[in-house]
Amino acid sequence: MRTKRLRMNIRNYLDGKIPPSWIEKGVIDRNAGPASTHEILDVYNGVTRHGTTPQQLGNVLSKDEHIIKVGSTRVSGSGLSGRYTICMWASDDYVLSLIPDFKKGDRVIMDEHGNLEKIIGRD
Repeated sequence: MRTKRLRMNIRNYLDGKIPPSWIEKGVIDRNAGPASTHEILDVYNGVTRHGTTPQQLGNVLSKDEHIIKVGSTRVSGSGLSGRYTICMWASDDYVLSLIPDFKKGDRVIMDEHGNLEKIIGRD
């Protein structure tokens, strides 16, 4: 049950469907669009009682068929960690609204301005 709730909440967040209870806890209302793994983790752990671990969140994001990896971004860490890459995720509804011929298994790449740039189908 916990994973189902996590999946549903992540999809709603990516689709811009922020529950009123989350807004009361300080989450800013947003439009549908991509979000980084770190952003999703911070929001979810800030509004739920028990939260989730980065490992569980990564598993849910990578295995859910309705959540699509749309690119990555480089961020700088604190102290000795330097710079590292984190993934950007979007819901399949968001991707389909921008790219109507998107099919399951296609890859979507986001450019540096946040626009979905191209699709590469599986061969």
